[in-house]
Amino acid sequence: MGFHRRHIPDLERLKEIRTSCNSDEEFLEKILGKADAIIGSVESVRYMDEVYENHKKTGEQNDDGGRD
Repeated sequence: MGFHRRHIPDLERLKEIRTSCNSDEEFLEKILGKADAIIGSVESVRYMDEVYENHKKTGEQNDDGGRD
């Protein structure tokens, strides 16, 4: 096994890629995959953090835990 680094694109390119995805989950998987570390500009990393936090919030709101 190795250490998987992922170089993420600049902010403008990330935003272009995001518009082509159907969901935050799809976008995160496309950009991050199974990376152990991400490398990119501060702006790009902040954007990815925002998308991830939004995904966590909306995922938690949409997940009722199987309760009726």
